[in-house]
Amino acid sequence: MKKVIYGLFAVIIILAMFWTGAPSSVSAKANETTGVDSGEWSRGTLAVIDLAKTAYPTYLQLMDENSTTITKPGPLCHNFRGGSYGWTAEIRELVKDTWKKLPTTMQWVPDKEGVYTACAQATAAGTYALFGYFDPAKAPKQEAAVETAPACAYFSGYASGNEGEVTGLSISVPGAPAATDVDWALTNLVNIVPGTDITGTTATNAGQILNITLPQSLTHTSGNSMSVTITVPGGCTANLEISFY
Repeated sequence: MKKVIYGLFAVIIILAMFWTGAPSSVSAKANETTGVDSGEWSRGTLAVIDLAKTAYPTYLQLMDENSTTITKPGPLCHNFRGGSYGWTAEIRELVKDTWKKLPTTMQWVPDKEGVYTACAQATAAGTYALFGYFDPAKAPKQEAAVETAPACAYFSGYASGNEGEVTGLSISVPGAPAATDVDWALTNLVNIVPGTDITGTTATNAGQILNITLPQSLTHTSGNSMSVTITVPGGCTANLEISFY
């Protein structure tokens, strides 16, 4: 029994020595961060910050839950990818219980092939943290979506009208958004009056269909069929054969 007690006592002493030798931290409390910093401090000893015990402007958010403690003044940097997406960084020094702002610069290091970084000149040994705020005016402008040409697959259609003439066309245009104006052109009119090209603009319906009412009817001239080529943006074409019986 005494051996067991002595053994347990020895284990407790070893654990106590291990805990005492572990590095200390400012606080064990984690803080909610934005996750836009995506990097580390350039130097110093890291420690988790307890913002509840310190003062800072309410417009700021903590970028990295770890502060850094340095022993010498000089340049101090932190990766800051959010800087290229509308975020502004502020490196601040903990003076008593308040985070004091340092002039902070943001730039690509060493160039645009490198890492976007926030830097400040630390004037003294101490503890520093990375804060930031979002400015929509500095965020990259989204480029307008490029309208893609309708797909040509399964491009088909049929004609409407009286015997021997066509007054309208119904054309399926897969890939064309609904309620979108589509320019069209009728060319290669064979056995049709008029024999000249006809163009127009028609909005697609929910089923990606162009229901075209022709500005003038197409009249059949000879044989029992007439053909026409219809073209929509992107050069998609379909040859329509219109038969009469």
